[in-house]
Amino acid sequence: AEAVAEALAEPLDRPDTGLEGNAWAMTRGGFARLDTLRGVAFHTDDPRAYAGFVGWGGWGGSIGAWHPERGVAFAYAPSAMGPYVLGGPRTRAILTEVQRALALALG
Repeated sequence: AEAVAEALAEPLDRPDTGLEGNAWAMTRGGFARLDTLRGVAFHTDDPRAYAGFVGWGGWGGSIGAWHPERGVAFAYAPSAMGPYVLGGPRTRAILTEVQRALALALG
């Protein structure tokens, strides 16, 4: 439990210049704070869809994420390659519904 808490601690906000100036905060363990995504590669609705989630993804739209406070995990591997750095419109739509369900279930 201590190792997990430490890995998720102290997010650092550093732009990833390898991805044309897109940026996000990273935890000490190297996970992205997904609600901090910003830049041309991300949609303006991404922070709301990813609120509270940390994790990582891959080129094409795959993603693995969890919400530490709510105890929910999410993984998605699309069957078709897309031009997305992390997530994309399909992931955003799914996580928006997950956020709605969490709001209803947990208030």
